[in-house]
Amino acid sequence: MSGGVRNVTYRDSRLGQGPNSRGIDLKPSVGRGGYLQDIRFINVETKGINLGMGGDGEPLMPNNNYVPLMSGWTFINISSKSGGCNMGGCAKGNRSQCFGTVFRDMEHMPRCKPPPATKPLPPQTFGCKRTANTLFGHITLPWGVCLPLDAPVITSHNNPCCSRIPDVTPAIHPQATRSF
Repeated sequence: MSGGVRNVTYRDSRLGQGPNSRGIDLKPSVGRGGYLQDIRFINVETKGINLGMGGDGEPLMPNNNYVPLMSGWTFINISSKSGGCNMGGCAKGNRSQCFGTVFRDMEHMPRCKPPPATKPLPPQTFGCKRTANTLFGHITLPWGVCLPLDAPVITSHNNPCCSRIPDVTPAIHPQATRSF
């Protein structure tokens, strides 16, 4: 499990020119779980946009087929002379979609046919804990950790989802505050 990535902005960039150009390629992997939230691309010249759900390796733990929860992705003023946009990986994400994906000012990318507007991310339930079962045994964490229960993680071979761990306390975001 990779945890998650949140609140990242990539802006004012040119991803190469001619045969050396690169695309915005997003490839979360099956078996990583977690979340990818509030990712923004603004004023980027690129070869194209591609979101694919990677199967680029075996999960570290058997039967770990979790996929990330993807929400709040924004593409503003992306330009490409020849590339399009493929958001097909959304269908393979958690709940089979990307939530709250926005395409704006895409006039400079004529081959991009943005997908239809997506629903906003529903309120999330978080589980908070101070201990974890790991491959190295049961450990006490130095501080409390809150994980979105809708983006499950592998915590041990015998306990595949954090919502089943007895020391997890559910909380609703944004009120997911808990003192430890």
